[in-house]
Amino acid sequence: MSVCYCFDLADFVHVFDTKSDYARGQEIDLFGEIAGISFSPDTEALFVGVADRTYGSLLEFNRRHYDHYLDCIF
Repeated sequence: MSVCYCFDLADFVHVFDTKSDYARGQEIDLFGEIAGISFSPDTEALFVGVADRTYGSLLEFNRRHYDHYLDCIF
């Protein structure tokens, strides 16, 4: 998956799918000022550092997979 990500100084991270000519994307709304963002080496996780005096943290977001073959089990 080819993605492009950008972020505002506070509150928003934008992730775009470059293979769809930027037509598909996602906006992540969070709290605090963003210190930085990074993908894991396998691009399965997105890490966002939040630089806030009260809620300073490292947030992890995982990709959602649509495993339709599991539907036959239930």
